[in-house]
Order: sequence, then C-alpha cells, then structure tokens
Amino acid sequence: MSAGPVWTPYEDERLRTLALSGASVVTIARQMNRSEAAVRKRAVRLKLVFAKARLSPGLKAKGK
Repeated sequence: MSAGPVWTPYEDERLRTLALSGASVVTIARQMNRSEAAVRKRAVRLKLVFAKARLSPGLKAKGK
C-alpha cells in the first residue's frame, strides 16, 4: 500500500525554503500539489517548524 508519491530531495529543499519563509501549511500544500497532511508529516520527518497562523486585525479566534 503506497502512502503517496515519494518526496524527492528537490521537494524536501523546497519545503524547507517555504517553511523558513513563513509560508503556511495550506500555501505550501497548494504550491507543491500535496495534501496538508502530507506536508505536515514530511515537515515532522525533516524536523521543520511552521510559523503560527496569524489572524487579521479585528478577527478573533473561535471561543475568544
């Protein structure tokens, strides 16, 4: 059972670059034609951390 397309060294480097630039998981997933879950899973494997999502001024998080 395949877990999806194999990540190439080029894609790993692109993921690193995008994560370091502050891009969101959603943005990265769209740009790389991968699912958000795939991007998150690969980021964990590569020990990458994504910037926290920021709310636009005037918006509040649910329940706040």
